[in-house]
Amino acid sequence: MRSPIAKAVIEGVVRDLASEEAQERSDASHFFLSGDYVGHCAQAGIDPEWLRRKSVELLSLGGVQRKRAAADLVEEMKKKS
Repeated sequence: MRSPIAKAVIEGVVRDLASEEAQERSDASHFFLSGDYVGHCAQAGIDPEWLRRKSVELLSLGGVQRKRAAADLVEEMKKKS
């Protein structure tokens, strides 16, 4: 059974990766670096390797491009579920 709460957490973290606030971006990056995302992915039915790859791509962008990529990633996750 897929957990909508786990999915909401992941979506929030992805949005935080594009935040203008450095602390939010740092906290979101730590979520991925620590491996915490893996358990949430399992509960949400999201491939953790795919999400990590997409998140790294997102972090390589800057400013408006990063915000757009985060929004696109959240939409892509919604389509996959």
